[in-house]
Amino acid sequence: MATASVNKHVLAMPTILYGTAWKKDRTGDLVYEAIKAGFRGIDTAHMKRHYDEVGTGEGIRRAIQDGLVTRQELWVFAYFPSVVEIPS
Repeated sequence: MATASVNKHVLAMPTILYGTAWKKDRTGDLVYEAIKAGFRGIDTAHMKRHYDEVGTGEGIRRAIQDGLVTRQELWVFAYFPSVVEIPS
């Protein structure tokens, strides 16, 4: 995957992210497959209606366990909307 240098001595941020919205029950498996395919940037958000952050974490955990990637190689972008959805 292509990267954009944030600081040539420290970081290389991915220029393309894998988006996790609207994947529902398939989120974990699809995040795992995205990492396996070479994605190092994962985009998620604290919005249960559109994102499954638990599934995102499961896919990342499995990829790390299987030796596909280390946590230090991943960029996880987690957004917090201005209006937080409170579970009922």
